[in-house]
Amino acid sequence: METSKTRLLNDRSVTNQQALVNRLIDETIKTKRIYIPGGVRLTEALSSDDLETSVYTWLRGCRYFEEVSISLCEDPNARKLNTKKVQQFDTTQPYPIWVMHDNRKRYLAEVFAKYMRENKFIVLTAKKDGIYLSTTDESFSPEAEDWAPYIEFLPKYYDKYR
Repeated sequence: METSKTRLLNDRSVTNQQALVNRLIDETIKTKRIYIPGGVRLTEALSSDDLETSVYTWLRGCRYFEEVSISLCEDPNARKLNTKKVQQFDTTQPYPIWVMHDNRKRYLAEVFAKYMRENKFIVLTAKKDGIYLSTTDESFSPEAEDWAPYIEFLPKYYDKYR
């Protein structure tokens, strides 16, 4: 007896298996973006402890990640950016510094807070090999229409799920 489409659709085991297959096949790397609450006042004077605590809280938005960026602009790619590496990390280790360091994400929050206080930036990115700072020659302030601070993660996906 041949299986009809309706019988196949009503069979729960087939649809669940198909959903699992689709999830495993179509898994793509997606970034996770979290808008910073109160981001309009982000550049106002904060004490260094408050800024480090805030950045640490933002970094806890994703458990495992390969890259993380703090951006002040809604779409940084629409602007002409000058990017430079401002800090080198040890790349001989198999894991990023925020996984290997004793203080883990707290250390990354300290480094981010330091560069946020010292520089005018559009995007601040941490990759496995170092910290990258992107600036622009144009004027950019909280009054700009595309001012929307956010933190964006590139989550760590394990190879068996790819």
